Amino acid sequence: MKFLTNPLALLSLLAATSSVVEACYGSGIDWTSLQGGDVDGAIRHFCSNYATKTYSPRETVYHCYPFPENNSGDRLEISVHNNDSGGARGVIENECLWNLRHIKDSCTKGGDGPFGYFQYNFDPNSGRC
Repeated sequence: MKFLTNPLALLSLLAATSSVVEACYGSGIDWTSLQGGDVDGAIRHFCSNYATKTYSPRETVYHCYPFPENNSGDRLEISVHNNDSGGARGVIENECLWNLRHIKDSCTKGGDGPFGYFQYNFDPNSGRC
């Protein structure tokens, strides 16, 4: 088994694989209060059906999920934005899943963060879609 012994190489590896939630929202509803639906299912659906595509420069993909599904309660808004103004970029489904789950697990009221060339947003709100 081979280990990294160079501290600079280790720091570079950590920087390349880590992500930071830029902002956890301080107001609004907790995602744990969304009733009549599956939050992780909404993340999976968004990543497999909306997010995995090639984005034009500065393009955003957004979807609103009603909780419960009959749209009589609250909502979860999810989006991905290509921050690169100069080129088309693609999102890989597993990266989308990891990044949105990371925000969800870090921010009970939702939040957003830059991951690579993309800005991910996970935002539970009261009211209908």
